[in-house]
Amino acid sequence: MIGVNPLYLMLPCTVTCSYAFMLPVATAPNAIVYTAANMNPIDMVALCCEIFNHAQELHLKIQRKSRI
Repeated sequence: MIGVNPLYLMLPCTVTCSYAFMLPVATAPNAIVYTAANMNPIDMVALCCEIFNHAQELHLKIQRKSRI
């Protein structure tokens, strides 16, 4: 027993795994786009973060409308 709340160990692992889809090696379509467009991995991560932020904003708007 290490005396640490398990959430402190699980949350960083969960976030890291959920962001792995942004990398070129995550899926075959990612690898194809990465190769065809001569992208840098940083560009792919930035693009995925932008898409994630837009999706999150859309989700919040839908939640606000459903409360009214």
